[in-house]
Amino acid sequence: MNKLSKMEFEFPKTIGHEDAQLKTSVIGEDMQIDGNIHSSARVIIRGTVKGDISAKNVLIEKSAIHVGNIFADGVEIAGKMTGDIVAHNLAVASTGIITGSIQKTVISIAFGAQIDADIKAN
Repeated sequence: MNKLSKMEFEFPKTIGHEDAQLKTSVIGEDMQIDGNIHSSARVIIRGTVKGDISAKNVLIEKSAIHVGNIFADGVEIAGKMTGDIVAHNLAVASTGIITGSIQKTVISIAFGAQIDADIKAN
């Protein structure tokens, strides 16, 4: 695998992961949540969530589907997301698919990502 191919599947280096003590909640691949999620920590979605997510950081993994809005300091999208994103930092992996709108301060988009959204810089 050449260097470019490897980089396409990594997250852009936008969101700081320096807070190793940050608590994490995980929605597994075998789970579907119908309802809103509120957390003061990091939320990792591997399954399906239909509802709004409000958290410190949100990661939508490659296998995940999220339909709803996200409100977070940091958001990473590698899966499919439909809705609005309001975030300070947004990183979209090459496998990320976003449909909706984005309000952000810093955005990083990997080659291959699919974005069909209105983008408003704060």
